[in-house]
Amino acid sequence: MDTKKIKEIFAGQILLIKPSEKELCRVAEITAEFSALLNSELKKAKIKAEAFVGGSLAKDTIIRKTERYDIDVFVRFDYSRYKEKSNQLSELLAKVLEKIAKKGVKIKRIHGSRDYFNLIYKNTFIEIVPILEIKKASQALNITDISPLHVSYVINKVSKNKKLADEIRLAKTFCYVQGCYGAESYIRGFSGYSLEVLCIYFGSFLNLLKAAAKWNPEKKIIIDPAKHYKNKNDVLVLLNESKLISPLILIDPVQKERNVTAALSSETFLLFLKSAHDFMKKPSNEFFKVKIDMSLDLKKIAKAKKAEFCTFVIESISDRLDIAGAKSLRLANFLINLMKKTGFAVLESKFFFDIVKNKGFLHVIYKKPLAKLEISGPPIEMKKHADSFKAKYGKTFSKKGKIFAIIARKVRNPEDLLKELRKYSRETKEMLIKKISIEK
Repeated sequence: MDTKKIKEIFAGQILLIKPSEKELCRVAEITAEFSALLNSELKKAKIKAEAFVGGSLAKDTIIRKTERYDIDVFVRFDYSRYKEKSNQLSELLAKVLEKIAKKGVKIKRIHGSRDYFNLIYKNTFIEIVPILEIKKASQALNITDISPLHVSYVINKVSKNKKLADEIRLAKTFCYVQGCYGAESYIRGFSGYSLEVLCIYFGSFLNLLKAAAKWNPEKKIIIDPAKHYKNKNDVLVLLNESKLISPLILIDPVQKERNVTAALSSETFLLFLKSAHDFMKKPSNEFFKVKIDMSLDLKKIAKAKKAEFCTFVIESISDRLDIAGAKSLRLANFLINLMKKTGFAVLESKFFFDIVKNKGFLHVIYKKPLAKLEISGPPIEMKKHADSFKAKYGKTFSKKGKIFAIIARKVRNPEDLLKELRKYSRETKEMLIKKISIEK
């Protein structure tokens, strides 16, 4: 391991991904201005609640953006007054936000376990989440109520070790570029909070990579930073079974019943392990560079394998990114299975959901099915059925006591596959797909 080179790469990357003081001040000013506006309207409505800035901005782990920044603002409702009205918080907040909307701010409501809102204020994307103000995790009536406790935990740790903020930035950038960042169902990777907890636990991103290099993907990896449990066996016995499915079990430091990486899939975990191994073996800045078009690399692989390449572009009816991404992934998996079913040899496939374009991209390296397909018929001794088979297919032959026919395949290219897909409208109806096109 070339530690010197790795540290040089990390130092260079931090300069690229860490926002300047000027940028941070500007974002903080806009956020403070909006929070003040929101607090003013809450006060006018006589609602006992206040805006609280959370997310990576509050934790000082925010990554530089070339376009607009994404900011989380939580509206904390007084616990004693609103704990019996937890299911009404979104409606109460909606009425307050209507006042702000009248000032020319377009606000969008997003449905969830508790509805939340987003808007763009002075070229800054702000997500507004209604929560109950709690002091401990056991008071939470919704998963989002825990968020400020996460913020406090990270702020406390980073304040004691200022270098951790940059280590977390490195981890998030690395995982994003490698395709394993995001707990959304169409990614099933590491959430921002999980990477914060891991970097805090191991002390640095490099230490996290070193540890990952030793992890056995065939065994459960259990990490309990706050030592909520006596040992790893207690975790497996006492934690809810539904929380033990993921390959990495990371106990939430502020909520012992929660596995922070519960959404992490085995596939994404293996991708992270491979990326970590490859980087440690041959460190390069390329591991931190976003590939604008991953299809270019795949086209080269396809050429080397003397195979074909195409991209299915999937557009969803839904404008909710989490739903659009999940449904697009579901259709992508359906397409891959249909390709295999119709005789394509799928050598490699990669799915990517573009949150800016709200489109899914399924890149596939494949080999076409043979032009002819052998159809197996009934045993020759079943004369009536054999005659029907001959009448249907014309020219036939027999082997090993059965009758066969050779027919031309109807599906031999991606365009044919999309025509074939129409036969499965019943299965694909719930996938909320507006359009599928092909790029080569």
